[in-house]
Amino acid sequence: MKTAMRLLLAFLAFISSYFFVYWLPLSLIPGVHEIALLPNIISLVIAIIIGFFVWKKTSGTSNSLASHIMIGGIIVGAIGFVAGFFGPLIIAPDSNQGPLLGIFITGPLGFLLGLIGGAVYWKIKGNKMQPDPDRR
Repeated sequence: MKTAMRLLLAFLAFISSYFFVYWLPLSLIPGVHEIALLPNIISLVIAIIIGFFVWKKTSGTSNSLASHIMIGGIIVGAIGFVAGFFGPLIIAPDSNQGPLLGIFITGPLGFLLGLIGGAVYWKIKGNKMQPDPDRR
């Protein structure tokens, strides 16, 4: 996989996991927000670990249909989630249900479209990679 794509995937995984850990599990633990930087440090450490894991795991991907489908789903789903989650926060900050767009609509729909797009990409790429039997 190309370095730019690996960097983009690792960055998206880092950002998504940071905000996910900060807002979901750490908001449910009572008293964790009383210490000023503790939620930020915990979220940052977990996000760095996940970003590093994504960076290492994308170094050697196979050319199978399943890997193309899953990578397509994860990439487009993460982009859809980030756009749907942060877009309403930027456009209408006073709306209290804006981030739900990313959680329930654009994230899952992006994942499904990414699955289909990964399969189509594999099919197109597979046809280009196969040698022509008539050509010698």
